[in-house]
Amino acid sequence: MWFNPIVKTLLKSPFHRVVSKTMMLITFTGRKSGHVYTLPVSYFQMVDDDGVYIASVSSKDRIWWRNLRGGKLTTVFINGKSYQATSEVFEKNETVYKYFLSMFSSHANLAKWFAISINADGKPDVGQTRSLAEKSVFIRTQVNGDLFNIGK
Repeated sequence: MWFNPIVKTLLKSPFHRVVSKTMMLITFTGRKSGHVYTLPVSYFQMVDDDGVYIASVSSKDRIWWRNLRGGKLTTVFINGKSYQATSEVFEKNETVYKYFLSMFSSHANLAKWFAISINADGKPDVGQTRSLAEKSVFIRTQVNGDLFNIGK
């Protein structure tokens, strides 16, 4: 994306707080090329049955996340600090759907960002959420260290 270099520079600058609450840098090694890549991605902290982790979502049309298949060692740069981590991508529609339900339950404000309606009972619209899951992958990143201090 044309704006990636701008966001990367901003995240590494003293002015990172402008975007650090929702954007991080993730560094990983390409599975085929062996090249090291660093990309800005949106993130949010999750606490659910799987524990405490950083979550990101990508369109299946993108290709960067394929390097994380099977769980890969990564480095994330959040709020001006680097953390060693393990990132894993989930591609199956039912699994992604499950994560979206958890995500929208704990972060209802994100539903609006993904154009998902919240029903009167406070739950995300099932059809919209399933449709989103069909087009998306869910990336779960476990950080080595105290995740609750990230972004503070």
